[in-house]
Amino acid sequence: MKQGGRIAGVTALALFVLGSGVASAASGGWTIARSPSSVARGVPTNISFTATNVAGGSSLGCIRLQPPSAFTVNGVVVDSVAGSRIWVVDPPTAGSGSTLIQIHAATKTDVFKVDGDVVRFHVRVTGMLVGSYIWPADSRDDEKCKSGIDTDSVSVAIVDIGTKRPSPVFRKTFSRSVGSLMGLVVETSFTP
Repeated sequence: MKQGGRIAGVTALALFVLGSGVASAASGGWTIARSPSSVARGVPTNISFTATNVAGGSSLGCIRLQPPSAFTVNGVVVDSVAGSRIWVVDPPTAGSGSTLIQIHAATKTDVFKVDGDVVRFHVRVTGMLVGSYIWPADSRDDEKCKSGIDTDSVSVAIVDIGTKRPSPVFRKTFSRSVGSLMGLVVETSFTP
C-alpha cells in the first residue's frame, strides 16, 4: 500500500513538472508557449501565446485552448503570423466548465506547412479563483479545425496579490517656543 502511494506521488510530481513548463512539446508537430505564467486575481491581464509548427506534424491550421471557468475571457487577438498569412479568431464559446478559444487560418493557403512558422496571439483574461490551472490545448491540420488533432496544455495560475494598504508616513515635526503672552506659550512648527 505504501509503495503504491509513493508511486502515485512520484507520478503526480512528474506530471506537474512536465506540465508546468513555459513551452511544451505537443503530441505532434507543434509547440505552444505562454507568458506570463500567472495572473493576479481580479485584474484583467493579457497572456501572450506563441504556437509554432515543428517537424513531426503535417501542418498547423487551427489552435484551440480551453481555459477553465475560473477565468473570464475578455478578448482574443491575433498579434502576428508568419509570412503574409491571415489568421482569425472565432468568438469565445462558453462551455461546461471551460471556454473554447479558437484561432485558425483564414483559408487553406494560410495553413502552416513549413517547420518554424509561428502565430502569436494574446488572450485577455480575469482570474477569479486562486489556484493553478491546466488549459487543454490542441492543434488541427486544417483551417476549419476539423482534422489532425495534436494535443498539449499550458498551466496558468491565479494568485492573490492581497489588498494594498497605504504605507504609514512618518514626519518629523519641529517646534520651538517663540514667546509667551500672559502665561500662554506660543509655538510654531514646520515639517521638512
